[in-house]
Amino acid sequence: GTVRPGPAHQDRTMSYYDRESDARAKETAEKEEKEEIDVEDMVLMSRFTGALALKNIETRFYRKKIYSWVSSILVSVNPYRDLGLYAQRYFDLYAHDAPKNKAPHVFGVAKAAYRQLIFPVNQRKNQSILISGESGAGKTEATKLLLRYFAEQSKRQTHATANPEGDEGIEQMATIETKLLDANVVLEALGNAKTMRNDNSSRFGKWINIYFNETGKVLTGSIIKYL
Repeated sequence: GTVRPGPAHQDRTMSYYDRESDARAKETAEKEEKEEIDVEDMVLMSRFTGALALKNIETRFYRKKIYSWVSSILVSVNPYRDLGLYAQRYFDLYAHDAPKNKAPHVFGVAKAAYRQLIFPVNQRKNQSILISGESGAGKTEATKLLLRYFAEQSKRQTHATANPEGDEGIEQMATIETKLLDANVVLEALGNAKTMRNDNSSRFGKWINIYFNETGKVLTGSIIKYL
């Protein structure tokens, strides 16, 4: 007659395959840990896992590249020091269309949102930027950098387009932008606190609305705080 493996034999076989699979996974993970990965957009990685993503972010961080893309999502790591990434030359680089293959940067997020808000005229859409992260991740600083980008673009549009109000109009625009930027300072003074991770941690959330006219100039804005 035919002898069929019983349940005990099947369990032993399954256990063997499980151990073999675990061993291969462990070997692969060890190889991946030794590899040096430096990819700007992790969507383009030949193999994507959580471990490889963290390895890529770590490698780039130690090379003073604190930003990485995951498609249109920007991943950032707070370096807790000035790396000179926000000088005027960086704003100038991300203020224009070319080159298309720019390195990941918070100004790149602002640029993409600004362009889709203003251009092309027949396809304009309201834009939202979500900034999230744990305490000390750099959310407040990222917010201020985004506001700075929009303020600078607004000033450029004010100077580039015809301005019937002359210097008074430019001065008015500068006042609106300054108020938006300075409002953050007031909110930080009243609503921030020292934590174990961060000396200046926001204890509240912010919903910021910025309104532009058809040429890309800032008209007004509002900040709503919530706990």
